[in-house]
Amino acid sequence: MGAAYVSYRHGREFALRFGADETTATLWPLIVDGLLTMATIELWKVGLSFPRNRGGMDCKEFHV
Repeated sequence: MGAAYVSYRHGREFALRFGADETTATLWPLIVDGLLTMATIELWKVGLSFPRNRGGMDCKEFHV
């Protein structure tokens, strides 16, 4: 919970520093975090719709 508060506070201060009004600065961190959350969920959905090994290399075979 502490990390969420710090993230929110930082996002609000960032918006204020770059000229946002009070209302926009208050909503900005919620909008950004909401978009990131939605994007993450959609990527998880896409990842779950593919079989684990699509004929490519298995993770064990990948060497850097």
